[in-house]
Amino acid sequence: MAFVNEKYSAEEKSFVDSLVEKRPPLTRIPGSSWWTVDRDRNAFLVIIGAVGGGYEETQTTEHYALVFGEYEIRFSGEYQVTGSRSKGEPQIMTWNIRQLSIPSGLEKDQTLTLIQEALDAQGLHNSRASVSSVIVNFNSALMR
Repeated sequence: MAFVNEKYSAEEKSFVDSLVEKRPPLTRIPGSSWWTVDRDRNAFLVIIGAVGGGYEETQTTEHYALVFGEYEIRFSGEYQVTGSRSKGEPQIMTWNIRQLSIPSGLEKDQTLTLIQEALDAQGLHNSRASVSSVIVNFNSALMR
Protein backbone atom coordinates (compact mmCIF):
# COMPACT_ATOMS: atom_id res chain seq x y z
CA MET A 1 0.00 0.00 0.00
CA ALA A 2 1.19 3.52 -0.72
CA PHE A 3 0.61 6.69 1.28
CA VAL A 4 -3.01 7.88 1.41
CA ASN A 5 -4.76 10.79 3.10
CA GLU A 6 -7.28 9.95 5.77
CA LYS A 7 -8.81 11.33 8.92
CA TYR A 8 -7.24 9.82 11.98
CA SER A 9 -9.47 8.10 14.51
CA ALA A 10 -10.18 9.21 18.06
CA GLU A 11 -7.82 6.46 19.26
CA GLU A 12 -5.03 7.73 16.98
CA LYS A 13 -5.54 11.34 18.10
CA SER A 14 -3.51 10.89 21.29
CA PHE A 15 -0.56 9.67 19.20
CA VAL A 16 -0.86 12.73 16.92
CA ASP A 17 -1.23 15.04 19.93
CA SER A 18 2.02 13.68 21.39
CA LEU A 19 3.82 14.62 18.16
CA VAL A 20 2.26 18.10 18.15
CA GLU A 21 3.28 18.66 21.79
CA LYS A 22 6.93 18.30 20.73
CA ARG A 23 6.62 20.95 18.00
CA PRO A 24 9.12 23.80 17.72
CA PRO A 25 8.35 26.94 19.74
CA LEU A 26 6.43 29.84 18.20
CA THR A 27 4.40 27.72 15.80
CA ARG A 28 0.68 27.66 15.19
CA ILE A 29 -0.91 24.41 16.21
CA PRO A 30 -2.57 22.69 13.25
CA GLY A 31 -6.33 22.36 13.27
CA SER A 32 -6.43 19.43 10.87
CA SER A 33 -7.66 15.95 11.73
CA TRP A 34 -5.99 14.48 8.63
CA TRP A 35 -2.75 12.64 8.16
CA THR A 36 -0.98 10.92 5.30
CA VAL A 37 -0.44 7.28 6.14
CA ASP A 38 1.09 4.11 4.72
CA ARG A 39 -0.13 1.45 7.13
CA ASP A 40 1.77 -1.36 5.40
CA ARG A 41 5.08 0.35 6.16
CA ASN A 42 3.89 1.79 9.49
CA ALA A 43 4.57 5.34 8.27
CA PHE A 44 2.60 8.47 9.16
CA LEU A 45 3.05 12.10 8.05
CA VAL A 46 1.51 14.73 10.36
CA ILE A 47 1.72 18.51 10.26
CA ILE A 48 2.73 19.63 13.74
CA GLY A 49 2.80 23.40 13.32
CA ALA A 50 3.37 26.40 11.09
CA VAL A 51 5.10 29.78 11.29
CA GLY A 52 4.35 32.86 9.22
CA GLY A 53 1.63 33.28 6.67
CA GLY A 54 -1.11 35.77 5.97
CA TYR A 55 -1.17 37.75 9.21
CA GLU A 56 2.61 38.09 9.26
CA GLU A 57 2.69 38.70 5.49
CA THR A 58 5.42 36.11 5.11
CA GLN A 59 5.78 32.72 3.49
CA THR A 60 4.34 29.98 5.72
CA THR A 61 6.86 27.45 6.97
CA GLU A 62 5.20 24.16 7.84
CA HIS A 63 6.68 21.74 10.37
CA TYR A 64 6.13 18.00 10.04
CA ALA A 65 6.75 14.74 11.82
CA LEU A 66 7.12 11.65 9.67
CA VAL A 67 6.97 8.53 11.81
CA PHE A 68 8.46 5.46 10.17
CA GLY A 69 8.28 2.43 12.42
CA GLU A 70 10.25 3.35 15.54
CA TYR A 71 11.82 6.44 13.93
CA GLU A 72 10.57 10.01 14.08
CA ILE A 73 11.81 12.22 11.26
CA ARG A 74 11.32 15.97 11.71
CA PHE A 75 11.42 18.43 8.83
CA SER A 76 10.12 21.82 7.79
CA GLY A 77 9.75 23.74 4.59
CA GLU A 78 7.66 25.96 2.39
CA TYR A 79 5.65 25.21 -0.71
CA GLN A 80 4.43 27.19 -3.66
CA VAL A 81 1.72 26.27 -6.15
CA THR A 82 2.02 27.53 -9.72
CA GLY A 83 -0.44 27.25 -12.57
CA SER A 84 -4.17 27.80 -12.73
CA ARG A 85 -6.85 25.18 -13.26
CA SER A 86 -9.32 27.88 -14.33
CA LYS A 87 -6.90 28.76 -17.18
CA GLY A 88 -6.38 25.10 -18.07
CA GLU A 89 -2.83 25.11 -16.71
CA PRO A 90 -1.44 22.26 -14.60
CA GLN A 91 -1.04 23.13 -10.93
CA ILE A 92 2.45 22.24 -9.77
CA MET A 93 3.27 22.18 -6.07
CA THR A 94 6.94 22.74 -5.27
CA TRP A 95 8.29 22.08 -1.78
CA ASN A 96 11.56 23.55 -0.48
CA ILE A 97 12.69 21.56 2.54
CA ARG A 98 14.91 23.72 4.75
CA GLN A 99 15.37 21.72 7.94
CA LEU A 100 15.62 17.98 8.35
CA SER A 101 16.47 15.77 11.28
CA ILE A 102 17.29 12.19 10.29
CA PRO A 103 17.48 9.80 13.25
CA SER A 104 20.55 7.60 13.49
CA GLY A 105 19.76 4.19 12.06
CA LEU A 106 17.97 5.56 8.99
CA GLU A 107 19.72 6.00 5.67
CA LYS A 108 19.58 9.47 4.14
CA ASP A 109 18.38 8.26 0.72
CA GLN A 110 15.62 6.17 2.30
CA THR A 111 14.52 9.15 4.39
CA LEU A 112 14.45 11.57 1.45
CA THR A 113 12.43 9.07 -0.59
CA LEU A 114 9.91 8.65 2.24
CA ILE A 115 9.48 12.43 2.55
CA GLN A 116 8.99 12.77 -1.22
CA GLU A 117 6.41 9.97 -1.30
CA ALA A 118 4.50 11.33 1.69
CA LEU A 119 4.39 14.94 0.47
CA ASP A 120 3.41 13.80 -3.01
CA ALA A 121 0.52 11.78 -1.62
CA GLN A 122 -0.52 14.59 0.71
CA GLY A 123 -0.94 17.01 -2.19
CA LEU A 124 -2.55 20.33 -1.36
CA HIS A 125 -4.75 20.43 1.76
CA ASN A 126 -4.74 16.62 1.98
CA SER A 127 -5.95 16.22 -1.59
CA ARG A 128 -3.54 14.87 -4.19
CA ALA A 129 -6.19 15.42 -6.86
CA SER A 130 -5.93 19.19 -6.33
CA VAL A 131 -2.47 19.40 -7.96
CA SER A 132 -1.03 17.97 -11.16
CA SER A 133 2.36 17.19 -9.69
CA VAL A 134 4.44 17.62 -6.54
CA ILE A 135 8.15 18.42 -6.64
CA VAL A 136 10.26 18.20 -3.48
CA ASN A 137 13.56 20.09 -3.33
CA PHE A 138 15.96 19.61 -0.45
CA ASN A 139 18.15 22.51 0.65
CA SER A 140 21.67 21.92 -0.63
CA ALA A 141 23.03 22.11 2.94
CA LEU A 142 20.97 19.01 3.74
CA MET A 143 22.64 17.08 0.94
CA ARG A 144 26.15 17.10 2.43
